[in-house]
Amino acid sequence: VSAGFAALFGMTPAEVGADPAAVFAMCHPDDREKAWAAVDASARDLTPFDLVFRHATPAGLRWFHCRSMPARRPDGLPAGTTDSRPA
Repeated sequence: VSAGFAALFGMTPAEVGADPAAVFAMCHPDDREKAWAAVDASARDLTPFDLVFRHATPAGLRWFHCRSMPARRPDGLPAGTTDSRPA
């Protein structure tokens, strides 16, 4: 997580690392499941992540367009894999 991410989302890299699901908790409720589905598909299939969504920030509700490309860790799991997604 970059310093730019922290400036946009109002969460430090340490906060995101401690609870990655907290980022999604701040997604607009109408966009949250779409965001999880896009992250899951990208990590599972190692395909580009490209999503436009609304997110609560310290400055209020904002629109974001996020893009990334996942990579695989040496153990075969997608990089950034955690067990922090809520059930």
